[in-house]
Amino acid sequence: MLPVEKTQVEGERVFALDEVTPGKHVGAIGEDITRGTTVLPPGRLLRPQDLGVLSSIGVSELAVV
Repeated sequence: MLPVEKTQVEGERVFALDEVTPGKHVGAIGEDITRGTTVLPPGRLLRPQDLGVLSSIGVSELAVV
């Protein structure tokens, strides 16, 4: 993966301005949240960033009140 800061867009083309190192800037599965971890506590008021976290761990449906 290459950060957007290291690219240049010209029309419909995107140019890489640096080396693309395999695996760099890519998190490994389980690196930040491990199986069995409580990600969000019950009763929490959901914020936009919470939805991002849920999406990143594959949660597409959630019971809410």
